[in-house]
Amino acid sequence: MKRIGFVLVAYLCLTSPVLAKDMTGRLALGFNSLFANTFGYSSTPALSLKYALSPAFQTQGILGFVSRETGSNSFTLGVRFLSNFVREDNMNLYGVLGAGFLRDGADPARGIPETTDAGRLQLGTGLEFFFFDFPNLGFSVEVGVDFFFTDQQTIVGVNSGSFELVGIHYYFN
Repeated sequence: MKRIGFVLVAYLCLTSPVLAKDMTGRLALGFNSLFANTFGYSSTPALSLKYALSPAFQTQGILGFVSRETGSNSFTLGVRFLSNFVREDNMNLYGVLGAGFLRDGADPARGIPETTDAGRLQLGTGLEFFFFDFPNLGFSVEVGVDFFFTDQQTIVGVNSGSFELVGIHYYFN
């Protein structure tokens, strides 16, 4: 009898429907401060455009800028690849590989002596959560390692998502 019970439970587990969050073929528009220009003296959040190539892979383009009266302009341009390795009905856990270009403009009034340009490489993992009542609205947090490459130095640092370091995207049908 125990054997029949085990077979029945195994059958139910293996044949139960998977309710994973599949965004294949969907375009998302949102806000991303996870890849923001946090290299220099200021933070430049960015607009984000995501596209799901398959249930497992998404691409993301990021563009952000700040133009100040002082002429100190900050700029962020990047591309990221996200690979889902855990998919649940209201959450995706993913790996991140990103690359980009950052510029933090000089502003002596704010204590920024010179314009700094940097290349950026980002490796990490993230979580995108969807509320059941809002299945097209995703909220992201991430943790990982950033590499910044300038003319004078290479900087390595840990990044993590806190309240102000989030991504919010609306997925269009």
